[in-house]
Amino acid sequence: MSKHSHRRRKKILSTVCYIIVLALLIGAVGYLYIDNRNKKEERAQFKQTLAQQEKKMKLPDITETAKKKEEAEQSPTPEVDPSPTPTPAAKPTKVLSEVEKLSVLILNGTKIQGVAGFWKGQLEQAGFTNVSVATYEKTVETETVISSESRNPEEEPDELKKLFPTAQVRKEGIKEGITFEPGQESQQDHFDYYIIIGYKDARNK
Repeated sequence: MSKHSHRRRKKILSTVCYIIVLALLIGAVGYLYIDNRNKKEERAQFKQTLAQQEKKMKLPDITETAKKKEEAEQSPTPEVDPSPTPTPAAKPTKVLSEVEKLSVLILNGTKIQGVAGFWKGQLEQAGFTNVSVATYEKTVETETVISSESRNPEEEPDELKKLFPTAQVRKEGIKEGITFEPGQESQQDHFDYYIIIGYKDARNK
């Protein structure tokens, strides 16, 4: 065999080997491409299926939950005062006594200054809290007169009996002859007791 034929055969063999190798490379690349595309399609389909399942199951948002947990861990824990806050005690309602409920008008017709004010102080010391004073323009008797239109004479409080032991008790109202000092006018039109100070009790100190 000539050298020329040998070279030609060798060249052909090399070309064939190159073509075979190139074909194998192309086949391998094609296989990898197709396999990679198939895997991408499978992953996309898997993600879609997983998303549909999560939608059906209504799973909680893991990201949101983790975020809230992180915020809770970072926020400072408030200090709790171990001592309980005392509840303010309710103020007891004052129960008025019998004399504190009564309204009294002291009338001075003796022409002696300060008599009504003196007896007002005496009644307040005895427990009366609603006491007014005025001048009486009509005739005054020797004995003090205690009048009440709404209460019976036997209902007279013991405090009045002690202060005016000899007073006359009458069941009648007094509407006329009453004059209040300027600035001391009473807001009441009616009193439980009207006390007309007589000359026997005309004291101003």
